[in-house]
Amino acid sequence: MNIQDRHQAEDALRARLPARLKEKMADLNALLTKMERHWGMEDGVYRF
Repeated sequence: MNIQDRHQAEDALRARLPARLKEKMADLNALLTKMERHWGMEDGVYRF
């Protein structure tokens, strides 16, 4: 794979990223909620 092909492949991935994020938004929000619940109380202790 030459450099031009590599750039084209990277551009294609970048173009698909927003659509993929929208597709996964519900899963990402659920994960964020889960992590906030799990680490929310402990985070303040470790930060200060």
